[in-house]
Amino acid sequence: MAGRVATDADAPVPRATVRLVAGADTVAATAADDDGRFLVRAPGAGRYRLIVTAVGYGTAEGDPFALAADAAQVVDVELRLAVGDLGGVAVEAERAVDRLDQARFYERRSQGLGRFFDRAMIETRRPRVLTDLFMNLPGFVPIVQEGDVRLNSINSITRNVNCRPTIVVDGTVLRSFGDAVEGGAAGGLPTAPLFNLDAALRIDDVEAIEAYAHGGIPAQYGGTMSPCGAILIWTRSHAASADAGDSVTAPPRQ
Repeated sequence: MAGRVATDADAPVPRATVRLVAGADTVAATAADDDGRFLVRAPGAGRYRLIVTAVGYGTAEGDPFALAADAAQVVDVELRLAVGDLGGVAVEAERAVDRLDQARFYERRSQGLGRFFDRAMIETRRPRVLTDLFMNLPGFVPIVQEGDVRLNSINSITRNVNCRPTIVVDGTVLRSFGDAVEGGAAGGLPTAPLFNLDAALRIDDVEAIEAYAHGGIPAQYGGTMSPCGAILIWTRSHAASADAGDSVTAPPRQ
């Protein structure tokens, strides 16, 4: 399925998140380019819904539709600006803290089981793109050409040097080790698909990040079932959107 995300004034909405949903599960996801255009591939014939979100905009959710095998469909998606009075920078900062508190970010940080970046730390590091934050971060190595991240050593469980962590954005799992396929890396070892973080999220839209290389991953985001670690990202306008017990498995097809 291909299409374009734009406002009601026909202005493109860059880097909008586009999800293809079957029932309660996200089966494919991608990010719109700078012109608002996107291409998302369904895993096969079936009945789907398209859900589109972007920071600062409302959510667009289409009606269910049937997609035949090998069929192509083109759709235009309209997003409307979110309406709300922030009441000043100080109030917005306070709301961001409240959102992260609801998401239990500070509780997990106090346990010291991962690496944590709040907005102040992100701004101090002055990253150009999101994966810049993982430069020299113990346990992780950026895959610069792909805008992705992997662990920095052969994983003892998967025996995989290309072990890619679970990715969670605002409580929704966009990649998990359960998405891994045989033969995805040299030697035929299981490897989760690539996910271009730098294309999906602008660094200015990120409020906080949690990075777990070995252990400490919250149970609702895989726990011990995520042998390649996990990266939890909370965006600036949706940091409280996830309930602590909710998650959706979402293997993106690049």
